Amino acid sequence: MKPTNNDRNKAEAGEARPLTVVYRLIDDLKPDPANPRRHSKKQIRQIANSLKTFGFNVPILIDGGDNVIAGHGRLLAARELSRAGHDRGTDAVPRTPDPGASPSLHDS
Repeated sequence: MKPTNNDRNKAEAGEARPLTVVYRLIDDLKPDPANPRRHSKKQIRQIANSLKTFGFNVPILIDGGDNVIAGHGRLLAARELSRAGHDRGTDAVPRTPDPGASPSLHDS
């Protein structure tokens, strides 16, 4: 769902806009190599178990270039689950595009 002018006006006025969640293939999303958070194998297993049990309750936040802003652990866990049970790269994950972010967000 593309934001409308009315949505932009609400955002400028500080009002909430509807959240857009779409699904993308795991391999289309690019982790940020400069992400300061590192997840241990144990943490990835724990996240993967949570995804199996509860599903994706919090989508992965990306910028306009499919670069991950938040949700690196969820992405790694989803890749692990994909490798364990399916052909690699065939699973899709929910992600939320950050409408204000550009592909060069991390360059600034």
